[in-house]
Amino acid sequence: MNRLQEKLPSHLPRNILWAALLSCMIALLVACDTAGIPNGTATPIAGQTPTLPTVASSPTIEIQPTASTQATPLVTATPGVTKVATAQSTSVTSETASPTATLMSPAERNELFEEVWGTVNDHYLYADFRGVDWNKTHDEYEERINKVGSAAEFYTVMSEMVGLLNDDHSRYLSPEEAKDEDDLNRGDASYAGIGILSKYESSSALVLLVFPDSPAEEAGLQRRDRILAIDGKKIGNDGDVSPIRGPAGTDVRLTVKSPGEEQREVTITRRAVTGKITASSSRLEVDGSIGYLLVPSLWADDMTEQVEERLGELLQGPSLKGLVMDLRANEGGWRPVLTGILGQLVAGDVGHFYSQESDYPMEIDRGNLYDKLKNVPMVVLVDGNSQSYAEVLPAALQVSGRAKVVGTKTAGNTETIYSYNFSDGSRLWVAQEGFKLPDGTNLEGRGVIPDVTIEVDWTQYTLKTDPHVLKAVELLTK
Repeated sequence: MNRLQEKLPSHLPRNILWAALLSCMIALLVACDTAGIPNGTATPIAGQTPTLPTVASSPTIEIQPTASTQATPLVTATPGVTKVATAQSTSVTSETASPTATLMSPAERNELFEEVWGTVNDHYLYADFRGVDWNKTHDEYEERINKVGSAAEFYTVMSEMVGLLNDDHSRYLSPEEAKDEDDLNRGDASYAGIGILSKYESSSALVLLVFPDSPAEEAGLQRRDRILAIDGKKIGNDGDVSPIRGPAGTDVRLTVKSPGEEQREVTITRRAVTGKITASSSRLEVDGSIGYLLVPSLWADDMTEQVEERLGELLQGPSLKGLVMDLRANEGGWRPVLTGILGQLVAGDVGHFYSQESDYPMEIDRGNLYDKLKNVPMVVLVDGNSQSYAEVLPAALQVSGRAKVVGTKTAGNTETIYSYNFSDGSRLWVAQEGFKLPDGTNLEGRGVIPDVTIEVDWTQYTLKTDPHVLKAVELLTK
């Protein structure tokens, strides 16, 4: 049972599949009509990306695949290696079997169990395993995996074992979940539905993202909308939004409430949708001199290129006198995406990563737009759902003096996870590194403290009336 020694740093909380992903977010895939973010296979990512142990507050997708958590680094490459778009790549293709529901032989089960347990034992960031007796866990779960009667039960028990670490990042994915995660990461997760990424909260589903060219986009659904009922049935305390999914060609009737408006009924015809996480940009009203950039996740494989393209579009318009970057509800993603975005805005040493074995700086190289953007004042928006690398990003800009931060304190969940792929197609994500600012400040458990704290629920406002956005514009136009 060979483990692919592919390590690529990633960051994404275990609750969103930013479902990718959204944390990350594959768990997201199952829960809603949405798509999420994850973290990485031996490829560091921070904080999700997307996406994805299940957490009640995590985003969800309408995809049907088994739910799971966030990011995936691969191989024994150094933790900052360039995005292996295929960290998931060569070796993965040649050594990873297609997902299967067949139960392995007892010898194979034990070999995989030892690999997973041993990988955590050798690489976990916390020497005390966060209070878990890891040796005792070995004996208890070795006995349990030898009693399982199905492949599904085996993977459930393995996932439960890794879940004992309870760090919101480490997780174990079945072959099916790992495949879903990869599909979301590449932006080709397809399913029949309406095309939104949503998050359950208090008897409603908050729309976090509407996929481009989707039925939801055509029907006018937008970020910040709340879905109150599906086909006339109110969303209950269980947060079940699965009825949004359904066969292509069928209709679903949603009761929707947009900020500042009366609720309305929207009927949408489901069809095949591709879950693509996208960045967006616009000019904020005032005199149009302030640019607005929404980065919903760092989990999408091509988010660096998307952000560069959106920034380039802003630079082509009237003189840009300020830039607002919105990272609220961003649960993290890939390290190459983190460093790629930072490179457009700042350069040099912005902090360092550490593990039980090493400590090394995060050096940022100048990106293609660095010279054009270096003198443009910036404000970054964050909230309590900004996690992982979506915390490292604003912290690096804040500590370097490059940007002010506005909003509410971030989650303080910044471990970097590495993903390890196994020959059965399953995947293990391990919290393996932490991050500290140049002055030694550890963001784990602390989070990013805004320069201006405004304790409001921004999702209850439109972009034009959003107190965080208005404060950012005020700071940039003074």
